[in-house]
Amino acid sequence: MYLHLPRGKCASEQSFERYGEYNHEEADIKILAHIKDAISKGAKNVLVLTVETDVIVLLVGHWHELKALQSSLLVWVAFGMGKSLRQYSI
Repeated sequence: MYLHLPRGKCASEQSFERYGEYNHEEADIKILAHIKDAISKGAKNVLVLTVETDVIVLLVGHWHELKALQSSLLVWVAFGMGKSLRQYSI
């Protein structure tokens, strides 16, 4: 996962300790921790690239929680690959 954060700040595994509920082996759920960390560092726009519908379901399910952290948050999902790549706003 690539995160573009303001002023050269970067996400790290250590910064996710505060998100203990996302301490999970699956990358799907770790995406939420990455997004929360990015929000805490000033991110207002997020683009998630995935080929799994599970990720979209998680983002929709946690949308209000993420929006509460950053009211002007925009989350986009690039779903698929090649000619079937589509972008959706959550």
